[in-house]
Amino acid sequence: MSPSHFLLLLLFWSLQAQDVLLSSLKAKSLAKQYWEHRNRVEQVLGNYKYYVYNNEHIKKVTDDVMTAHRVEHEAQAEVWIHRAALHGVRHTLDPAQAEIFFVPVYVGFVHQKYKNEASSVIRTALKNITQSSWFQRYNGRDHIFSNGGLNPTQAKVMGFPAISQAFPYSFRGTFEINPSWIGGLGGDNNNLDRLIAIPYVVHAELFDQVRNNTKVQRGDISIFFAANERMNAIQWSGCNRSKALGLLDLDKSLIMVGKSGHYHPGGTNRQKSKSDKNVQENYLGKNHRYLIIEHSLFAEQMHAADRCLFMCGDTPTSRRLFDSIIADCIPLIVGTRVYGECVEPCHKGWGWRISGPEHPHLPFYDIYIDYSLFPVVNESLFYINAEVAVA
Repeated sequence: MSPSHFLLLLLFWSLQAQDVLLSSLKAKSLAKQYWEHRNRVEQVLGNYKYYVYNNEHIKKVTDDVMTAHRVEHEAQAEVWIHRAALHGVRHTLDPAQAEIFFVPVYVGFVHQKYKNEASSVIRTALKNITQSSWFQRYNGRDHIFSNGGLNPTQAKVMGFPAISQAFPYSFRGTFEINPSWIGGLGGDNNNLDRLIAIPYVVHAELFDQVRNNTKVQRGDISIFFAANERMNAIQWSGCNRSKALGLLDLDKSLIMVGKSGHYHPGGTNRQKSKSDKNVQENYLGKNHRYLIIEHSLFAEQMHAADRCLFMCGDTPTSRRLFDSIIADCIPLIVGTRVYGECVEPCHKGWGWRISGPEHPHLPFYDIYIDYSLFPVVNESLFYINAEVAVA
């Protein structure tokens, strides 16, 4: 079994994930499709067992941390995968039976709790593992982490390099196929083969609630996009989300681009006045000072849209792609960065790594999801004339 497929099994075939999936598949045809996918993936993965580290040092960076902090934002990914691993049918408590070893290290939460001592806490936990016979037999080549990733500066501050240095041959689950975003050496091309693209965590329960809301009708919105502008992105890689505002005059479009947590002129083509308080509350919610749109309203608008824009930010990836899939909204992928390519207006810059088409930033692209089914919008044309580009 390829270690790069290990996270797929955790995410989809764990008992916990299976219960959630089956409870949402009410139609028999969908349930049948689920089992067909499951059998296909099982044939590829084969039989194996995995072990999840859970000694006192690991508990200090998981259990103890979680009692003090909520699970929020991108940091949810590792927690979710860890919990799925603990409930997986192939999880073994005997390391002697394991072919793969999962190492949970909640880097983001460890930094929140231990501040300047975070790196020391992480190193202590990892040292205990590297001294084990299970690590030393293959020098960690059968070990895997799932840390998500942060920009290079934050990654260094939060202790990511400690993992890269202690486990140079292990696999890493990350949003970006970019070693520098997980504390690695960006110049080491071999690192890309040990990076596994994982999806962002989506608030699926919000979309489930919307599906039962008769007031939300598909087609009420033609194209939807709500995201922060990411000012550094233009300099880093030439990515400019504000170009989405070029769709404001498109019939029934709903486009919202925020800057530093504040509302940027947008809205539907019928109601796009920044000063209209009712519009702000209808499309942003009453507590919109720090959110471009409230989560529940975001789910409603996305579910009501025929198409949803997916644009790069500081990096090629964004949670918007997975939001679209869960919301049954056709994602319009602007540009080819997420496929590992870099075509104008994309350019190399700080923190930016062109992974190449053989290493796309797409979870499960080689075994489960056919991303070629999603329409791709010419990014260069989109920046010049967005309406023409999406026509």
